[in-house]
Amino acid sequence: MPILLAEIKVTVGQRYSQPWFCCDRIVLMVTKKQNSAQTYRRQEQGSVGVVLLIVMTIAFFAAAGTALVLFSSGQKKQNDLSSQLAVAQKAAQDATVRADAAEKNEAEPFRSYQGSDTYGALNFEFPKFWNVYSVSSRSAILDFYAHPREIPGIGASVNFAFRAQILDKSYTSQLSSFENAAEKGEVKVRAFEPENVPSEAGVYIEGEVVRNKQGAMVLLPQRDKTFMFWTESEDHIDDFQDVMKTITYSP
Repeated sequence: MPILLAEIKVTVGQRYSQPWFCCDRIVLMVTKKQNSAQTYRRQEQGSVGVVLLIVMTIAFFAAAGTALVLFSSGQKKQNDLSSQLAVAQKAAQDATVRADAAEKNEAEPFRSYQGSDTYGALNFEFPKFWNVYSVSSRSAILDFYAHPREIPGIGASVNFAFRAQILDKSYTSQLSSFENAAEKGEVKVRAFEPENVPSEAGVYIEGEVVRNKQGAMVLLPQRDKTFMFWTESEDHIDDFQDVMKTITYSP
């Protein structure tokens, strides 16, 4: 402690014994030190602010980029969902159309036969639950069989509900084969005009249209050939006449 007092005394003595050493220099030095400290603090604060601004800017753009990615992803998912919904709706509509068509077809009592354009595009309808068998041969371009029950074969023992043939023979020659039977009274022959082809005329034959089989038959000319339709059973004459009402072809 004595040393400190001595130093103070010397300093004070110097202040008052030396006229050039005054308080102004002390104040100036203190002021410079204070200014330097304040400048350093301002520079330090400025640096911190710049760093914070950079961090905030980076964070902002990062957040914006993330938001954009999430939005794009959400938009893609929305588009995918919309496409899937559109496909599902289309499939449902198609299924409804098919179901309606199937229901309508189920309600229809007939189904159709469609022949080749080469032979006049012959078309007719027959009961949809009939079984059918169709073949061609040297004697018949078309040989069509239809029957309500299973077709057991094409032998003479079966009395088919409906038969149809396209014969490679002229209408005149085929009609003449029934002249003797008509003269004997075994068959009755009358004129026939198909409802859907009124420009054409043929014949309707009732009686023994096939050897030992009673039924009905229609003969129609088709250019140099002949359409022949018949039933081999009197039980199916009404069905046969219904089929004849549906016949269409190009003469």
